[in-house]
Amino acid sequence: MWEIDNAVQLFGFVCSLAAGALLGLLYDGFRAVRRVLRPSVLHLAVTDTLFALLAAFCCFCLQMSLTAGQIRLYIFLGLGIGFCAEWALVSHFITSLLCYILRAAVKGISAFSGVFWGAFDTLEQKTVLFTKKCANFFKKVAKSVKKLLKRG
Repeated sequence: MWEIDNAVQLFGFVCSLAAGALLGLLYDGFRAVRRVLRPSVLHLAVTDTLFALLAAFCCFCLQMSLTAGQIRLYIFLGLGIGFCAEWALVSHFITSLLCYILRAAVKGISAFSGVFWGAFDTLEQKTVLFTKKCANFFKKVAKSVKKLLKRG
């Protein structure tokens, strides 16, 4: 008969609540950057995908460290509740504060040099070009897989 240690499960749940709140704070950072810099739709999709991958990796690491790799529902519930609690309670304040800080930083940097915007535009153009190349690559891979499936 297995014995379940409630203290260990409670500790895991509290850790997952904290991790969910930290992921919420990280997403607030993404939201603040979006509000200030107004990136393109493609850029938004890429950053959302990167955030989702980071959140999945954090969830995986949390599962491995707290439950020795066993999938436990309370870990996922804790992550979700922590994320939603952060969003409902402090997200607006944090995002507004970060937007204020970012706008002040952008104004300060642009006041000293117009080179910043040129460099940012170049960086954004290279990022967009890279993501388009990645999208084309995955389209080619999908076509190749589709052809292989039709043959087989």
